[in-house]
Amino acid sequence: MPTHNDEETIVESINSVIYQDYQNWELIIINDHSEETDAIISQFKDNRIKYLHNSGDIGQLNAINYGVPYISGELVTFLHSDDRFNSSSSLIECVQHFQDITLDGIYSNLRIINEEGYFTGFLRTVPSVSKNLLNGIFLLRGSNIVSDVFFVTKDVFLSVVLNNYLFWNMPYWFYEKTDDKKKIGVNTEKIVDKSTNSLKVLNLKKVKPWYDYRVYKNNYIKSEVGKFETFNGMLRTTLVLSCFIDEFPFSRLPRITEYLIKKYGFSISRKRKYSGSYFDLVCSVYRGIYGEGCVSMNTYLKAILDYYQNYPSSNEIKIPTELIRNCNNWYKGCDARKFYLDVISEGKLDPLYIYIFKHANEGFNIININRKEDQSRMIDLLKFLNIMARVEVIDFQ
Repeated sequence: MPTHNDEETIVESINSVIYQDYQNWELIIINDHSEETDAIISQFKDNRIKYLHNSGDIGQLNAINYGVPYISGELVTFLHSDDRFNSSSSLIECVQHFQDITLDGIYSNLRIINEEGYFTGFLRTVPSVSKNLLNGIFLLRGSNIVSDVFFVTKDVFLSVVLNNYLFWNMPYWFYEKTDDKKKIGVNTEKIVDKSTNSLKVLNLKKVKPWYDYRVYKNNYIKSEVGKFETFNGMLRTTLVLSCFIDEFPFSRLPRITEYLIKKYGFSISRKRKYSGSYFDLVCSVYRGIYGEGCVSMNTYLKAILDYYQNYPSSNEIKIPTELIRNCNNWYKGCDARKFYLDVISEGKLDPLYIYIFKHANEGFNIININRKEDQSRMIDLLKFLNIMARVEVIDFQ
């Protein structure tokens, strides 16, 4: 349970766990730089509650990551500190589904509650999770219509969810299997048509709703930083799937597409690399978050739009080694909030990023560096920035 200034709701959230009929649980609460939470948590005298403090306001995904080493159970789920389990039987009913040892996890519709905690309706999801759903996610430009409220085995959590969702802010339920390792991310190597056979989805079962999701005027996702974090993850998901999936002309009618996917799990696409304009692709993700005609532009967004306006490009750029050595901030998808606050709000931008953004308006498909030990970090940097380019090591002399 990551928490940040949810003092008005966290007691209800914790009590929804304590009052479960199923008692063999542990609750790991991570205080993400909240000011008054300590006094509240001290009221709970239960050794099944583990209370942690991270190093600062690092965002929800990083807060969850901070708690990972303290997990000792066989099943893993998470609960927002302003949400709750909807009945005392929620956990025992969920756990019973895992008697089927072939299951990776379970999911469900979410019950929506208002600020006062009253039920107002359902946030409905798809009837089943299959590889066909990946086509729909691409057509919806990375919008994850399977709730991020995961409930999975610990093995699946550590091998798939941790990397896909908690590190890279992408849907937790699909991954690319390469050399018997589960791995997903923007393809930073040569962009080629890739077989969808390498894309895998978790074996998830849809069950009775167990989770109450609170919706109110000041939901995080409606803030500028929330929109930016959502855009960063949705664009990454869309670019990953573009390496595997194309669309037919007129197959992307957002409202009709979303209805067909949610109701029937149905969508139409082609199993080949995306063949359309990547600039239009990126713009459609942007409009989905910021709206039609919105000009909420910042240094990063401008650089990304410039880059894909010139994509694909045959240009190569060289990154001076000192820019890499002197870079103090290396971001992953879980750091989108920190990136926004550091760079967008406070104007803190490492020269390495300035250099890359400067070249974005001309386009490039290869970044050349001088040291092999820097390659992995540069690949992750491009993955975070959602720039589809290769990183190659050459001798500058």
